[in-house]
Amino acid sequence: MRALYLREMMAKNFQSPEDLSGQPKEITALFESESDRGAILIMAAYLEEILGCNIAAYCVSEDAANDILDFRGPAGGFDLKIRLSFALGLLHEEEKRGLEAIRKIRNTAAHFDRKKGFDVLFDTERTQALVHNLASTKNIDTNTDSPSAVKRLFFLSVRLLVSKLFARGLEIMPPQKPTTLKEKANHFRKLMVGTELGNALAKAEEEAQNGNLEPFIKLNEEIKRQLEEKLARSSNESDKV
Repeated sequence: MRALYLREMMAKNFQSPEDLSGQPKEITALFESESDRGAILIMAAYLEEILGCNIAAYCVSEDAANDILDFRGPAGGFDLKIRLSFALGLLHEEEKRGLEAIRKIRNTAAHFDRKKGFDVLFDTERTQALVHNLASTKNIDTNTDSPSAVKRLFFLSVRLLVSKLFARGLEIMPPQKPTTLKEKANHFRKLMVGTELGNALAKAEEEAQNGNLEPFIKLNEEIKRQLEEKLARSSNESDKV
């Protein structure tokens, strides 16, 4: 439900490049009204959803995206989404480091500490160190240890990262579904209809269907030779330049 809510909010609030200056108002309001733990978990979930949307945009179909983004799928968790996004070229190294820092902060807030219980938030040394590390990836001044100031540092760092991830999303070009060799061959035949090569190919295929493969083999060898010559010429011209 949270993922669906966030996705609808993103569609409603980010409709033009000018909208990429930061979080939607609803996210900001949630952050400011929540406890430290709630604020951390909300922002981490928000970033994870954006990563999921970017990965989905890079998939060949919605069904394929659902398969890998399913909870038990290869991109079902925050860490997996970060690693897959980076492997696919959807993240810069700096953005990856920022997301990993946020994931560690999220884990600190979400998990029980046997010594401190759940008291591991913006007023604790460990969380503050993680936030300072996150802020440093965004070139933000981290000279503060006030819990309220550290919380704002966290929010500002996430806000900058959100803008970058949305900008990455605008760059994504959906891939085309792969075609079979037969489909590629049929497409090639259509392009070659009426040409010298197309006529030769049609004659060679007719001979092959009658059991004579020699014309087809010779034609393929000739095409290969011409391609090699063209590549060699292109390489020589590049060397001269």
